[in-house]
Amino acid sequence: GFIKADSHRLQQILLNLLCNAIKFTEKGSVTLSCRLLSVEDGVRIQFMVEDSGTGISSQDLDHLMKDFGQVGSSVAQRHCGTGLGLVISQHLLKAMGTKMEIESTPGLGSRFFFSLQCPGELYLPPMEIKGKQALIIHSCHQHFAFAQSLCESLGMQVCRLQSLQVAQLLLRRAGAGIRQHKFHVVLCEARLFNDLDDDSDMLNMTHGPPWVVIGEMPKCLSLTGNVYAVKSLLLQKRLKDRLVGLFSQNRVGNCQTSQPPTARCTTSDTASKSTGMKVLSVDDVPMNQQVMQTFLKRLGAQVHLAKNGIEAINAARKETFNLILMDVEMPVMGGVEAATILKREQPSTPVVMVTAS
Repeated sequence: GFIKADSHRLQQILLNLLCNAIKFTEKGSVTLSCRLLSVEDGVRIQFMVEDSGTGISSQDLDHLMKDFGQVGSSVAQRHCGTGLGLVISQHLLKAMGTKMEIESTPGLGSRFFFSLQCPGELYLPPMEIKGKQALIIHSCHQHFAFAQSLCESLGMQVCRLQSLQVAQLLLRRAGAGIRQHKFHVVLCEARLFNDLDDDSDMLNMTHGPPWVVIGEMPKCLSLTGNVYAVKSLLLQKRLKDRLVGLFSQNRVGNCQTSQPPTARCTTSDTASKSTGMKVLSVDDVPMNQQVMQTFLKRLGAQVHLAKNGIEAINAARKETFNLILMDVEMPVMGGVEAATILKREQPSTPVVMVTAS
């Protein structure tokens, strides 16, 4: 579905809340969630940022919402800031006809939440998916809770396991027709297959319910039918579309269901065109390299990395690349000098300069 609201104000408010939560959470987690409260006169949605950080005492809560107000903890004193972030957010929410609410326990964390009443439309999942049983196999409780929430929003019933070994037993019983163990879809963390023998038949994957693997498709399943991949639980729409597409392609009443993907692969048409391309990414900043590598792999490319111009030239002399992405400013040898040498030695290889300047 969708809502009609001031997206810029909403983005600013959520960014303020998330930045504060991250700042005061040294360990644990920060979660942004939204929940449908009602569908009368449009839709009413609650947004919540929850953290497991230092928490706020009741005495500090009143002071916190004043201009330039900051809590007096040692964590706060280690971070610079004007104390205006929450106040600005509160004023923006007031202009939108609502207000910020806070729940906090010192040492356990905080919840900042607000609700918006706005015009919008709600798309309902198809009736065919309601009541279906989903088996979720994941080792992380937080990720399981995320998948559970998504499945339950579609009207599905959820069972959780933490290992594939136990799943083998349940799926054998399901194959034997034991009703209480009949699952219609299995969602599984990809890395759990690292500890499994190559015999996927033990999981009844080919003839049993469809599997949705969360993460990179394991090599041992690349030739197995009835298995699909979604890169991350954070790709909520893609995972929801995948689940809906497994059960129905119809419409429910006047509410349109999400359109299921038509291809088995979860990447886009652009990705299929990029599959197999060999790309050399050259950058001296590890974070930039990680982002670029993730993006290119999602497009189906084979990615090779280099930290400076010298490494890039040596790599290009050893093997042929379809594309070279080159940072401009790097130690040892910069991108412009390296690109000049590469174009002289390999004029047919495209070199794209990448810079934030």
